[in-house]
Amino acid sequence: MFFDRRRFLGGSVALAAATSVHAATGTANAGKTAALAAIAAYLDEHRRFFALPAMGMVIVDGAETHFLNSGYHDFAGRVPLGGNELWQIGSISKSFIAACCLQMADAGLLDLDADIRSVMPEAPLPEAKFNFRGLLDHTTGLPDFAPSFGPPGYQLWTGFRTGSHWSYSNTAYDLIGKALARIDGKPLAAVIETRVAQPLGMRGTRGAINWRDRPRYPASYAPVRPDRPVLQQNPLAPAPWIDVVLGAGSVAATLS
Repeated sequence: MFFDRRRFLGGSVALAAATSVHAATGTANAGKTAALAAIAAYLDEHRRFFALPAMGMVIVDGAETHFLNSGYHDFAGRVPLGGNELWQIGSISKSFIAACCLQMADAGLLDLDADIRSVMPEAPLPEAKFNFRGLLDHTTGLPDFAPSFGPPGYQLWTGFRTGSHWSYSNTAYDLIGKALARIDGKPLAAVIETRVAQPLGMRGTRGAINWRDRPRYPASYAPVRPDRPVLQQNPLAPAPWIDVVLGAGSVAATLS
């Protein structure tokens, strides 16, 4: 099992606000060390069972922050994780988008109850009103993941009357991301970084998953047979690289 023991026991954090983890002493600290070791072992077992090339975990315990790494930066070459990799945080990116929306609303740049077509009149939406609040709350009825724009004549659809139900929609957040970029007059990645990441001191955070940073990511793999579950007995193959600039999930960050 690989994890960074210096970070795990001695601990240093890129963020100035975080407190270093010191080697455990005494009965209470010995118990904590044992607990962290058990968590690290579980992380490694979980990763192996699901045939995942790499996993990272952050444990925050009061003023202490612990970093665990399991697996490989390059699964095929068995290159261990270095501890400063970028990780794609997926739909946690949506919390960054929501924070940007609330900032802009506070600054009077965005009305949460306004139809998104007040910013993007060309959005191919049905006749109903699609305000920012509903898009943020997943209550518009838009599909989970459909292209937000398409060829001439393309129009999005809804599964229920806007505001009557809840259903998760990546498409809604993609639309919001495009609107935020237009309001701020800069790419969405820059909006996320300047409005959220940089003020919080998150210097290791990127607002877009871009090929320029590819060497810093753990190498991506996918099942050879996508019709089978991801388990250790099913072999993996290198997965294609995909740049991601969608508001639904474009943020990448280091563990710290």
